[in-house]
This record gives sequence, structure tokens and C-alpha cells, in this order.
Amino acid sequence: MIRKYQNELIVLLAFLFLAGAVLFELFQQHKLESAQENAFGTTIKLEDTSTLKKLWIGNKTISSRLKGIESFVGNSKVKTFKIERNHADIVLSGLSGSELNTVVGKYIASTPVQIKSLNIKRDGELYGLELKCSW
Repeated sequence: MIRKYQNELIVLLAFLFLAGAVLFELFQQHKLESAQENAFGTTIKLEDTSTLKKLWIGNKTISSRLKGIESFVGNSKVKTFKIERNHADIVLSGLSGSELNTVVGKYIASTPVQIKSLNIKRDGELYGLELKCSW
């Protein structure tokens, strides 16, 4: 009986082997694409880190630029202003809209810092700003 269907069994086994090979190839291709995407993302992160490192190491005036915020808004609007070695915690209150825009746009956005937390609260016409950053 097996002799009668020997050729059909060989064709069936060849087809199963072919289907397995195609599935294996698709799996390996998907795995390779995933690894390439991961490598590309890691490369972008390394480039960003390298750029930030050049900015941060070469710039010794970060703390003095952040201290400019305190002199700009005045002592009456400063609740907390701590600049430690490479970290800053700044809490301001009672800022007008233009003062807030100047602080965020001129002092914070143009300074190479990593913002860990930025919280802006509105109280009627005035604003409060909480900033935690490091460099």
C-alpha cells in the first residue's frame, strides 16, 4: 500500500519542507528587520547623547544663565531657587504672561539643560512655574 502512494508521499514531504523553509525565512526576515530598527534607534540616541555632551561639557555658564532668571523676575516672585552642582530646582509665582514667555523662551529653551519636570500653573492673570532640570 505504501509503495502505491510512494511518489505522493515524497511530494507531500517536499511540500511540507518547502512550507517550513518559507516560514523560517519569513521569521528570520522579521527578526532582522526588528534588529535593524533597534540598531537605528540606538544610533540616533547615541548621536543625541554625543551632541548634548558636547554642549554640556563645553558650556560652563549654564548655572549663571539660570541665575539670570532670578535677576530677571526679582526676588519677590521667587519661591525656591536652588542651583546645586548639576541640578536646578526653580519655583516662581506671580509671573505675568510676558514674563513667563521670556523665562521659558529666553532662559530655559536656549540653555542646554535636560528638563526633568516643567509645570506651569495659571492663577487668574498670573502664572506659576516649577522647573527641575539637570545638565
